[in-house]
Amino acid sequence: MWVGTRFFLVCGTLLLGVMAGVASASAAPVDLDANQVEEHADGSITARGDAHVVREGTDLYARSLTYQPKTSMLDLYGQVYIDSPEREIHARSGHLDLTHHTGHFHQVQITLVSGEHAQAVEAKQVSPHHFTMEHAKFTVCPPGDAPWWLYASHADLDQDAGVITLHNARFVMGGVPLLYSPYWQYPLKRRSGMLLPEIGFGKRRG
Repeated sequence: MWVGTRFFLVCGTLLLGVMAGVASASAAPVDLDANQVEEHADGSITARGDAHVVREGTDLYARSLTYQPKTSMLDLYGQVYIDSPEREIHARSGHLDLTHHTGHFHQVQITLVSGEHAQAVEAKQVSPHHFTMEHAKFTVCPPGDAPWWLYASHADLDQDAGVITLHNARFVMGGVPLLYSPYWQYPLKRRSGMLLPEIGFGKRRG
């Protein structure tokens, strides 16, 4: 066990212990820092107390985490915060596949660099820039004083396509529900001024 130690998973004496797993997955180097870091017999690593991971320009923070170097799986627990060039994520917990850029989060907030904001009970990252969300809400305004929200039972946030698609959506202004649509799309690329949501209709849903 190391206390207050900066822990490099591909450097120093630990290199031999994780070389096979990292090389086979073609994983990028992982820099891990925490108050307490422990390596287990199976090669997994547990970090507790202000855990911080840096990988490929992304900073990941949590109260504690478990990392599997052989599979590049990372579990984050408590006050999860992920800061990347594309977005910021706050969550209660998260499970990530660092090689394939997939994972899922619980009680999550996603803020895009262009200002759009989404919250959900649960979210899955299905590709580097694509999330699906359950029991979600979305706005382009700062969350603290947003005049309107779009609520949905399911949402599909696709940064590559530049659109969020909401199912069973309700447009709520000032806390008052004003409009319902079974299928609603909203562009993610933000323009100047306040944008009102746009309704989208599909052939199968009407």
